[in-house]
Amino acid sequence: MRHSFFLHIGRLIAIIFCCLLLTACVPFLWQYVPAVDEYATVKPKEIDLIGTWKATPDSLDDMHTRGHYDYVIPKIIIRSDHTFTMKDMPDWILTDAGASHTKLISGSGRWELTPPDKSDGGWDGWVIIFSPYSNAMLLGKEPPYSFEFFDGDVDQGDFMTFEK
Repeated sequence: MRHSFFLHIGRLIAIIFCCLLLTACVPFLWQYVPAVDEYATVKPKEIDLIGTWKATPDSLDDMHTRGHYDYVIPKIIIRSDHTFTMKDMPDWILTDAGASHTKLISGSGRWELTPPDKSDGGWDGWVIIFSPYSNAMLLGKEPPYSFEFFDGDVDQGDFMTFEK
């Protein structure tokens, strides 16, 4: 009888320990891990990037609920002469912390493609640099591509996706 009591207590302690361990690991499991397998690893043809890109519906919902921006559709027009124009972009793409000041930015600049940086801490895919504003990760193994601007904590999945 006494042996059975200690066996039950041992099992109970093991269950409590496992629950505590699982609780400690859950925040790690909730973190967003960028889909590295979705990054464009082969240089895209520039013709596939030329055109008008708009924020996806999920990005628009996030802008409205998390960022408290007015309901607008941000867009970027990429041209073959390596210039671009952006309209109604949320200001959070310009800050490292992704802080929303509920301001929309329009402007223009130059764009360029940068190859994957295989160094420690580098990007695993092609990047579009929208100078002087921000950078975006190109997604897709073939057209149609999309790209993401990180607008805050990458580990939390704070990003905006654009599609043609």
